[in-house]
Amino acid sequence: MTGLITTWLKRKGFGFVRPDGSDEEIFLHISDLPNRVPIPVNTRVEFGLGIYGGRKKAINVKAVEGVQR
Repeated sequence: MTGLITTWLKRKGFGFVRPDGSDEEIFLHISDLPNRVPIPVNTRVEFGLGIYGGRKKAINVKAVEGVQR
């Protein structure tokens, strides 16, 4: 899937990603980012879906090269 990082809470180590074509916000934990380095808000990403606490979770998140909004 692809989408946009909409929120990042640095002190808490998590944020949210909005899939393309959706208003849904999917949980994103720092442990699912390469080298645990936060990706800036408004960066387009590719990601998979997992489950965390019964809700969707973005996994294997990678920034899409050279594309920011």
